[in-house]
Amino acid sequence: MKNDHVIVIPCFNEEKRLPIEDYDLFLKKNEQIFLCIVNDGSIDKTSNVLEKLKSSFPSRIQILTLNENQGKGNAIFYGFQHVFQSKSNIKDIGYLDSDLSVSLVDYFNMLQFHRQENNSLTYASREKLKISEMQRQWERKLVSFLAKKMISGIFRLNIYDTQCGAKIFDIKHAKHIFYQQFESRWLFDIEIFIRIKETQQLNTTQPYYLKSWLFQSQSKMGYWDLIYKIPKELIALIWQSRFLKSSSLAPK
Repeated sequence: MKNDHVIVIPCFNEEKRLPIEDYDLFLKKNEQIFLCIVNDGSIDKTSNVLEKLKSSFPSRIQILTLNENQGKGNAIFYGFQHVFQSKSNIKDIGYLDSDLSVSLVDYFNMLQFHRQENNSLTYASREKLKISEMQRQWERKLVSFLAKKMISGIFRLNIYDTQCGAKIFDIKHAKHIFYQQFESRWLFDIEIFIRIKETQQLNTTQPYYLKSWLFQSQSKMGYWDLIYKIPKELIALIWQSRFLKSSSLAPK
């Protein structure tokens, strides 16, 4: 069946970083893949680059344009909602960072693994990569460290790598996880696992161990995010997890 898997790709000011050739080759080789690209309020010429890519695959790429930047998590949320409303006969849906820090080859292998294991969620994990392949800017290391501590300590989830930008959901569980917007811009991946726990689907959640990971040096995270925004988001997540029964709002 053609177009039975959709990849949602959030983009913000990716005019000079989007690897168009890689997307072009991937779509030519994999006719069952459909892309929903979310232009998240870009103020550069990202839209021109995306339209050029779409012109080569007009029936297999949708571009969803958000007038204002919503942050990665909610850009993905709007992309998922758009797919739910506009596509039928979808087996599974995932998301991927536009700069392809997780390669399309790895993503496709992850999709095959997801289907073989009949998972509700398969998430990319850098757990088994060598240290030399994991060099990152200090702020990304800090966020990664905090995320691991939160997952294991505060939220009681035994998950090594929540922040890697590739995840695949079966369509049924995707609708349960993406039923409302995310509270967090930087830590929304953790919200996903909190919602997975609430739906009692952790037993069908598995990591896919990446063979490679491409570090992109142009971080969009600033000092203000580290000092103020991320701690604020952490407090909101703790409140949501401990005191709010958000799972009661999810579709049954």
